[in-house]
Amino acid sequence: MIDNIFVNDKITRAFGGILASVIMIAWVGGQGKAFGNIFNIITGANPIPIILVFSSIFILYTTLGGIHSVVWTDLIQGILVVFFGAAFYIYAFSPVHWSFAELGIQLAEVGKSQLWTFEHTDKVTLLSKFFTGCIGILVVQAYWQRCFSAKDSKTARNAMLFSGFIAIFMVILTTFTGMVILTLNQNLSPDDAIPWFMLNHVPLWISAMIFVLILAAGMSTADSSLNSAAVLIVNDIIKPFKENVSEDDLVKYAKILTVCIGVFSALAGIYASSILGLFSKAYAIAGGGLAPLLIVGLLWKKDKSVDFKEGTINSNITPWGARVGVIIGSILTQVNALGSHRLLIALLASTISIIVVSMLTKEKEKQIL
Repeated sequence: MIDNIFVNDKITRAFGGILASVIMIAWVGGQGKAFGNIFNIITGANPIPIILVFSSIFILYTTLGGIHSVVWTDLIQGILVVFFGAAFYIYAFSPVHWSFAELGIQLAEVGKSQLWTFEHTDKVTLLSKFFTGCIGILVVQAYWQRCFSAKDSKTARNAMLFSGFIAIFMVILTTFTGMVILTLNQNLSPDDAIPWFMLNHVPLWISAMIFVLILAAGMSTADSSLNSAAVLIVNDIIKPFKENVSEDDLVKYAKILTVCIGVFSALAGIYASSILGLFSKAYAIAGGGLAPLLIVGLLWKKDKSVDFKEGTINSNITPWGARVGVIIGSILTQVNALGSHRLLIALLASTISIIVVSMLTKEKEKQIL
């Protein structure tokens, strides 16, 4: 979309493809790491072979099925997720008698009352974490892929709103579930909390249902992410720089890339310190580079009276403005010297860079045209 209505530039498109695929790699690696942690808690097995086994399943399933496997997996397993998810959350809140008041009391008893209030909370840090998720979601190709595949704009809008509300609700419930588990055991890492809860506080048949839920969600997310990453690299890097390539060759490239990305994702899952850390890093890198470009492109129009139309550039952003902004934004999010507010600094720096560099190179672009 950025290439079609904001700035027609192969290099910017390639940068965008690389950054957006980082999120997909994190999701695939995160799913493998989650399965490894679960088996480690339940069976005591080394998580690394488990990560490699499930990563191989992800690769094989996506390579053979492509987008068709993604569509049917999302539909069938989505139903399982809703059903088993409801059963899990009902059982998860039983230790606090399904009462938020009781949860607050038990958190205070274990010395974690600060989790039940916004007092003494660093508002800027909280805002930075919130923006990490927001801008990451904004540039996730898997969601845009579903929007563009919908039969019309109304269907795409309704689907995104519906799934978005469900996702927000589920995330809130999962956060409260983590608090419940914290009242039971304060010595767990975040990655191990739910597996430990399943093993020690959930009947076997409920645990089996939950495990099916995790497998369903993991497979759905992993195959979608693998497919999206492969499509991103093929469409944004290979196709623009190899214009005469055939469709059959593009399919072959996509399958090869699926395997390569799957292997890299497995390594990311093995060496990441935590699942949340892996996601946060990927969201920050991609969002810091692409979100300012998307927002500035939408707001800084050449002709404000004309709506955006695919194939027609109606933005004041120049290729050099886009390139510099994307690079600065993505790099600054990983500069630890900037402190906990580095994401906000990166977003601001990227936005300013896009505008300033575009203004300085506008005349040069006109001369080239």
